[in-house]
Amino acid sequence: MKQLLRGTYIGISVFENLKEHLKSKELKEVFAQILDNFKTHERALAALVIAQHEEVPRDLGMQGKLSQLMQAIKSMTLTSDKEILSEALKALKMADDELKEFTERHYTLREDVEKTVRIMQDDYAGSYHTLHKFSIEFR
Repeated sequence: MKQLLRGTYIGISVFENLKEHLKSKELKEVFAQILDNFKTHERALAALVIAQHEEVPRDLGMQGKLSQLMQAIKSMTLTSDKEILSEALKALKMADDELKEFTERHYTLREDVEKTVRIMQDDYAGSYHTLHKFSIEFR
């Protein structure tokens, strides 16, 4: 659970960084909505960690910090909204893959955990679909 929460922290960091480089006001609004979803996921995952009587991690961890640094460097080279969309789509795909791996590693999930994971998967799919439509427009 803590790993999913740290992954969510990474997602928030990535999308905040990418949003700063966007030129399109409409895309900035879409990214803001995606960030709202991530923050909702963060709160839900934190509540699940607390329910397990564990301490909620408040940072990205070493791997997350390294990932954040690499993303910050990479985003400096992005020059167009099309390139930013491409990076955002990759990030959402990676997040969805992490959720799939989590569910494969944990064959039986508590009902509240399974519900949260499904909501996250649906949100990722919806965000991916929305951003993919924008990327088609930019072709």
